[in-house]
Amino acid sequence: MKATRRIFILIFVTALFSKNTLATTTEILPESSHYQGRSYFSMPLETGGIAGRIDFAVYDTDGPNGDELFAGTGATAPGQGQYIYAYQIFSATISTDALDYFGILGLHENNFGTPLNDNIGSINDSPEDPSEQGVAPTLSYFTFTTQHEPPMLAAWHFDNGFLTAGRHSFFLVMRSSQDWVPGEYTFDKSFADAIPTTGTNPEPATITLFGIGFSLLLVKRRKCL
Repeated sequence: MKATRRIFILIFVTALFSKNTLATTTEILPESSHYQGRSYFSMPLETGGIAGRIDFAVYDTDGPNGDELFAGTGATAPGQGQYIYAYQIFSATISTDALDYFGILGLHENNFGTPLNDNIGSINDSPEDPSEQGVAPTLSYFTFTTQHEPPMLAAWHFDNGFLTAGRHSFFLVMRSSQDWVPGEYTFDKSFADAIPTTGTNPEPATITLFGIGFSLLLVKRRKCL
């Protein structure tokens, strides 16, 4: 049993450094002239693990190219504020578990319009072709880490195990009056009753990769057993 678990961990650590393994060739998130990037993640679990990538972009609706994310799609940008933040999750084919939860940490209420939850949602990534559509979140919301005090968490849930290996999500979007700063994210295997531990950055668009250190720590610990 220990040997099997060790093999799973080694596979996920190795996969972190193999973009061909973690990422499909699919690129859906519309190009942004303001800011865009990609991050890879890996999360070992008792039953195997989750790995993949997160594409992200920030769209400046008042910039020279306007509202690029929604141009030509007929969609309506949610909420208020100059900047639209978009994230898209791609689960690697090596994932053995579904990704059920994704959250952006360290937000502040005064960066968003009111009503607060009108500024978060999701957009169909392929409305013209249902066969290419991603997985829609079952729930999205802002929540406070303490009662009505910053920082906040932006959360999207994929309940019922729909975001499985080889699949991707809808565009996960939120709208803010503030431009991007480096931030952090969290994810889990199931619907979270408790609020995840948050960071302190006020407005994320760059996603900090934490899986490498966590995975290497698990491998080192297993070797000591």
